[in-house]
Amino acid sequence: MGFLTAITRRWFSKTAGVALLCLMILSISTFLLSLFSSVAHRPKSYPLESSSVFETSLDQRLNSKSIKFLSAERKFDLILFHALPKCGSRTFLTLAEWSEDYRNGLMTIDTSLYTLPAAPSNMSREIFMRDFLTRYLEKIPKKYIFLYTHARFVDLRKHEWRMRYVSIIRDPLSRLVSWYYYLRNRDGTNLTRSEMQWRSKLKDLPNETFDQCVQNSGNDCMAKFLSISTTSFFCGYDSKCSADGNFALARAKENVVRHFDVVGIMEDYSSFVQVVESLISPTFSGAVNNYARFQQGTSYVSNMKTQGKILPSKETRQIMIEKLSYDYKFYNFVKTRFYQQKRALGI
Repeated sequence: MGFLTAITRRWFSKTAGVALLCLMILSISTFLLSLFSSVAHRPKSYPLESSSVFETSLDQRLNSKSIKFLSAERKFDLILFHALPKCGSRTFLTLAEWSEDYRNGLMTIDTSLYTLPAAPSNMSREIFMRDFLTRYLEKIPKKYIFLYTHARFVDLRKHEWRMRYVSIIRDPLSRLVSWYYYLRNRDGTNLTRSEMQWRSKLKDLPNETFDQCVQNSGNDCMAKFLSISTTSFFCGYDSKCSADGNFALARAKENVVRHFDVVGIMEDYSSFVQVVESLISPTFSGAVNNYARFQQGTSYVSNMKTQGKILPSKETRQIMIEKLSYDYKFYNFVKTRFYQQKRALGI
């Protein structure tokens, strides 16, 4: 009986050992299969200049932690408003002028950087503009300031000012058409000194519609504008920002996510004002009501509209949407981020 018991125990011990060994082999095999499968399906790594993978990962980061600034308690000294032409920037400037902080003398509005100096031929535009803006900020009084500028994005985080970056963009083709006719016909507002200066440098513009300009591959609606596109504006002054679309798009997205408190879209200006009022308080407290008052003052709205604008044909739209593909990718990226931000704020 003892002999049978010993045999039985030995058999069960060997069986358990074999079973355990099989289980370990199965686990290792499953792990290796999963590992090789993930490697086989893993996208290639590309450099920043041509990285669709970078765009995807950046978009995923946007979806997972899109909103950095949700608190109205954050202290700051300077609101840096990057005004992209023909995106409702003068409307936002008006709202700043109507704010209580400005009317009560608590905030200064600076529009001196409406026009910008040219870089010397022996110096890169990027280095020149960073130095120029840094020196400018060092000279102005250390008082709470709303700074309105047409400068492209420049990272000024190392400066002693505590900044909040704000901007607004527009459907790329709509912006291009508006800019094209604005150069020729202006709007109903009074001509400012700064506008006189840059208009005096304009050469004779062809007297043709936007459709005709596209058909003739005109410089005003093609190469010249594409060099100052929305994407390059947010990319900055690196020479690649105007020459390499993939680089510009990736850098522009990264700058928005890292630096800007809010970038709105002109097509939903009322929501942009709501987000600004929520984020930049108390400076823009009452901005929603002020914007409603602004819209009711029909002279404000009508005077700021570009005159003589003719909408492009379907054929022209198809051509230009393809040429503006990078700007549309950036526009849709910003639009997604903006509405995520709005929902996160409970607006």
